[in-house]
Amino acid sequence: RQGFSTYNMTHPRRGNAGRSQEKALVEPVFDEQIWYTKWRIGVYPDYFEGVQFPKDKESLEQFFRQITPNTGPMDFEVETDAIAALFDKLGGAIMVAHSRGVMQTWKTIPKTENIKAVVAWEGGGFFSFPDDEPRPDIDVDEGIEYIMVSPDTFERFTRIPMLLVYGDNIPEAKSNIPELDIWRIRLRLAKLWAATVNRHGGDVTVIHLPEIGIYGNTHFPMSDLNNTKISEIMAKWLERKGLNN
Repeated sequence: RQGFSTYNMTHPRRGNAGRSQEKALVEPVFDEQIWYTKWRIGVYPDYFEGVQFPKDKESLEQFFRQITPNTGPMDFEVETDAIAALFDKLGGAIMVAHSRGVMQTWKTIPKTENIKAVVAWEGGGFFSFPDDEPRPDIDVDEGIEYIMVSPDTFERFTRIPMLLVYGDNIPEAKSNIPELDIWRIRLRLAKLWAATVNRHGGDVTVIHLPEIGIYGNTHFPMSDLNNTKISEIMAKWLERKGLNN
């Protein structure tokens, strides 16, 4: 609507890109209650107070139906090679990523010069810290939520502007609900990582929506009831960075 050419990408072995050369056994899994909580709609079956997710039964049913299985083993190298090839084909574009797609973004940036900026919605995992500095002071082990990389690889993250956005109902203190506590860890990691990148000359902005007076957003701000207001945050940031033309 604001004049951007947009490309909606599905990573290999999922959804519309589901035809894989690697086999996988897809088994029925009844885990909707876990995802309901992990996506911060509420603590199942209750909704968080003031949540921006629609509360009618039909909306929730349609939301759950959009959960699809992988049709091959998850392979971040295969996925990020494909993403890098797309950006090279485009000759340069802005990466707008969500959730696990943000993990892919951090793995893709070192593989291409054609990601010109990043808008990362509710990302967690693979925050990349330089291995010639101390590990981040955080209560989670290296491996998934963060990784240590060479200074040369880390330097790639300092070259482009990046915006990281997180929604509401993230615990401020350690929670006994693991699906919620992981977001406390991820938000803290995002802030630690942004500070590290910026200290090395980068340009990372982290926005925690409640801190700017916007409440009730889930893990899916693009489908929350206030998504127009949320999209304005991205549009204004792109304008400030001269990326809207």
